[in-house]
Amino acid sequence: MLYTFAASLELNTPPNERWLIRTDCCVEPNHGRIFLDLAEGDHAEAMRGMMLLNALLLD
Repeated sequence: MLYTFAASLELNTPPNERWLIRTDCCVEPNHGRIFLDLAEGDHAEAMRGMMLLNALLLD
């Protein structure tokens, strides 16, 4: 599921954004992390990233 969510995040990232999506699988089963690395890191970009993450979580 981790990779499915990361792929969805990648596919839904707007073309004008220069974000990197990284995954980190933990040793424990069914545990992992997804990182959304922002290009600029300013507040406006962080809000756009959070909107995308929240939209995908609600799907």
